[in-house]
Amino acid sequence: MNTIKYILMMVFLIPQVAEAVYQVYAGNIEDRKVEFYISAISKNDFDIIYLDNKTKTISYLGLARKGDDGYHFRYNINDNLDTKDSIIIKNFNFNENKNNHEDNHLVGSSQIFGDFKLEKKFEYNVKWENGDDRNWKDSKQLFDNIEFKNIEFLQRSSTKDFYFKVVLSKKKKEDIKITGINVYSKKSGELLQTIKSSKGYIFHTFQAIRIGDFDFDGNKNDFSLNNSESYAVNVPQIYYIYDDSQNKYIEANLEGYSIQFDSENKI
Repeated sequence: MNTIKYILMMVFLIPQVAEAVYQVYAGNIEDRKVEFYISAISKNDFDIIYLDNKTKTISYLGLARKGDDGYHFRYNINDNLDTKDSIIIKNFNFNENKNNHEDNHLVGSSQIFGDFKLEKKFEYNVKWENGDDRNWKDSKQLFDNIEFKNIEFLQRSSTKDFYFKVVLSKKKKEDIKITGINVYSKKSGELLQTIKSSKGYIFHTFQAIRIGDFDFDGNKNDFSLNNSESYAVNVPQIYYIYDDSQNKYIEANLEGYSIQFDSENKI
């Protein structure tokens, strides 16, 4: 029995190193200012969300096809799904367990808009594998020593009026935490509101926010922040309601696990 207790104690004392690569790039594609947010598990398993600051459109680049000239993506340029483009990423660097890599650009081409070269704004490249002692040592060293504050990471879900970036911070030997949410206007691209969060929710990917009509006003401008990916069940969620009269979000004083809303009975 004492042996079992000892094993359990060892398990809980082992730091939970995040198994992910996050990178942010910004620059121009033709006359459009763009931002690329990358979440990767491996060189063959990564996703990109792409903000076009000219149209305020958020596009999802996933299911890449690997070719001799790079990674190929097809995506919808606008929300009407009537115009498609192809993008090739020519030099995606996984940079496993390396930080401040010497290659600070993402190079690619768009079938419609031509070649582009984006500048790296942020990277966090911690990746560990079970059974690989060297990999574990390298990843733990980065995990223990990297710290940063107030890094924005775009969220895939948005309302018809607003899009969202979670604000990320990390202390040494701790997971990446969501410390706030920046709300941007789709009409102007300007920052509308910064919501501070002290819940300590752990950041996983660009699907921490779920959109809905949580005050039953017929307008899906409300959202929840989730302590996991938005589609996960049995995870803490905190809700924010858009107040049209104040043109800002207010906390709904509602936090729980897998809360269900009944729009018919408005409960």
